[in-house]
Amino acid sequence: MRNTRLLILFTTIIAVIVFVVVTFNELILNEFFLNHHTFAQCQWPSELRNPLKAMIIADTHLVGPISGYWPDMILRDWQMGRAYNTAISLHQPDVVFILGDLFDDGEYVDGKYFQGNYLTRFHQTFQTPKHIKVFSAVGNHDIGFHYSLTPYFLRRFETAFTESANTLFTIKDTHFVLLNSVTLEQDGCSLCEKAEADIAAISKRLNCAKQQNRNSSDCRMIPDKLPFYSKPVLLQHFPTYRKSDDECEEHDSYEVEINKEKWDVLSVNATDFLGKQLDPSVVFCGHTHHYCRSYNKWGIEEYTAASFNRRQKRNPSFLLVEFSGENYAVTKCNMPSRTISVVIYVICFLVAIISLYYLKYSKHARRLRMNSSRRSSMYPL
Repeated sequence: MRNTRLLILFTTIIAVIVFVVVTFNELILNEFFLNHHTFAQCQWPSELRNPLKAMIIADTHLVGPISGYWPDMILRDWQMGRAYNTAISLHQPDVVFILGDLFDDGEYVDGKYFQGNYLTRFHQTFQTPKHIKVFSAVGNHDIGFHYSLTPYFLRRFETAFTESANTLFTIKDTHFVLLNSVTLEQDGCSLCEKAEADIAAISKRLNCAKQQNRNSSDCRMIPDKLPFYSKPVLLQHFPTYRKSDDECEEHDSYEVEINKEKWDVLSVNATDFLGKQLDPSVVFCGHTHHYCRSYNKWGIEEYTAASFNRRQKRNPSFLLVEFSGENYAVTKCNMPSRTISVVIYVICFLVAIISLYYLKYSKHARRLRMNSSRRSSMYPL
């Protein structure tokens, strides 16, 4: 009897070890090796001399208490954290731009959850070396669509991410304009009027940097003059107006649908307003969850970055972009697809189940149990 118990205990221990080893190898294969192998295939464009190297991601959608549950929360944070850290380690960008919808339930959670849970998880998931600057645009899932937007939600996000307000900044020899595109409704709301005033002020700074305008009466007293002029790079959450992804030169949408103004893309009027005020060299945005390279209404290239979260996108991706003045070069980097990850998880799970079944029902295991039972019956306690 004692031998039987020892055999059962031994078999159980072996089964647990097998299950743990298989599960551990599954995570290593899926979240470390697969990420590293996939990202290593993607390289910087290397088309510009001494460029600024930027990594661009969008729509991370950290799961919240309304959109998900804690196992999904842990899994998605883990997946994005491993992918982000691997990409940062391999490619060593100078700067990272996150183009909105950092959170999935940002417009619903209270201040305590936002400060205590969301911000903590965000900084744990997207750990970035101190020498790499991170800029985060605001998205509709962070503060709500225009119809539900309040000053409180906007102020809360801008306090946590101080660089997210409508702003013009320069890195190396490239000007960037980072906008809150949620407020580009042009309906006279107070937040929208402030956004338009911010954009007009940015436009004036850019125009006053042009050689022919530097000493004009309008520009003579302007503070924070730019040392030189070049067309800026526009960064925001919403794409400018396009009818559908059929207008994309490249895209990875599963289904092409007609875009709804002020919901899927900016309105025609807001798009015209930005083009007239800023005259950018290129646009980078997110929101649709699908990659798209298009030529917008202004006739310039616009890149819509796909979602970085496998929960939102079956085949997520990110962008590696080199900037030098008005010149730029872009590489789209695919991430391990959700389908491949699921297949690996299923295979490893089946291996674990088969191993457990073998340990319990194989002829060798049955023979050991029978011999142990016979010895117990011959020499009862």
